[in-house]
Amino acid sequence: MNSTELWNNQHTDPHLQGETPMMMKEYFIEHVGLPKWTIGVGGSGGAIQQYLIAQLFPGLLDGLQPNVSFPETLMPEILECRLLNNVYAGNPTRWTAAKQTSINGFNNGTCQLWDLAITSIIKSDNASGCGVTQPANVASIFNRTSNPNGLRCDFFQTNVNLLGVTPGTNKARRPIDNVGIQRCRT
Repeated sequence: MNSTELWNNQHTDPHLQGETPMMMKEYFIEHVGLPKWTIGVGGSGGAIQQYLIAQLFPGLLDGLQPNVSFPETLMPEILECRLLNNVYAGNPTRWTAAKQTSINGFNNGTCQLWDLAITSIIKSDNASGCGVTQPANVASIFNRTSNPNGLRCDFFQTNVNLLGVTPGTNKARRPIDNVGIQRCRT
């Protein structure tokens, strides 16, 4: 069995993603009988999703078959790529492709592709990340200018119960920072 909710880039809510196979398994048991095994299968985002479901819902999956795997589901490399892409864009003549590859540690263009592909997970103003697509509801989504206190639709906010909030805000803490980053001189 499968569900569109189990495509990792559909939403950024791992709790909802875990509840989905739970409901599917319940439906299967009620209509077919007890399954011998319940196994997670998938690559890249599907691997991340398996890890998070197994972590948040112990015992729901009897086995995992992740491939193209990320051992760290918060993917700090991707978040660092976003930071570096902003630096590179500020002075493209200084930051040649060779320098970028040297700093990133990935093939040329990897950081740009990751930034584009993973945006829905880390951008707070991504309405589809909250599963909100109706125009009337989109207006309630965070926007830095027009709605700074709106609903934030990122991976961190859906895990606010685990991460806590930044004091005085409704923003989830982020277990990342750039404290200690050395300034690069070229």
